[in-house]
Amino acid sequence: GSYASVDNDIENIPATTTITDYTAYDIGVGYATGAVKMSFAYNHTDSPRASGTAGSDTASLYVLGAGYNLGPGIDLQGSLFRADYSDETTTASLNNDAWGGIAAIKVSF
Repeated sequence: GSYASVDNDIENIPATTTITDYTAYDIGVGYATGAVKMSFAYNHTDSPRASGTAGSDTASLYVLGAGYNLGPGIDLQGSLFRADYSDETTTASLNNDAWGGIAAIKVSF
């Protein structure tokens, strides 16, 4: 996991000023036993007044991954993820949620 924060004392900055403050963190966990591997990770970012508007831009990402070793040099791998982005404005096109997935067969020699 990791954590980062930038704080520019926004009480003394006019309310309509764009600022570069943010807080971000991520955590993850993984487990493997025999031919099976699984992992989960979470990332979150919060950016207040990123466009000089009251409120915060926030983004969250959840990722679930799995893998299975079929034999020497052949692995099945896949991930399912969800992203959630909320803009500090209420504009619908700037507030997004998405799901996605990917699968692969990894062959190594």
